[in-house]
Amino acid sequence: MEYTVQKGDTLSWIVRDQLKAQGQTPSDAEVAKAVQQVALENALKTRISSFPAKSSTFQPSLPP
Repeated sequence: MEYTVQKGDTLSWIVRDQLKAQGQTPSDAEVAKAVQQVALENALKTRISSFPAKSSTFQPSLPP
């Protein structure tokens, strides 16, 4: 799946939203683990608080 980042999005918000879209109710720890996974797979810094105004696209490969 691909996600187009919008101004003000945070990696944590994106991950939590995508997990919920899969029917999950993720804990904060599960979101944190998934954030690390997505960041690693997409060469992103894990401490991203928000994305820049410019939209970008990446693959949020989340665990099932």
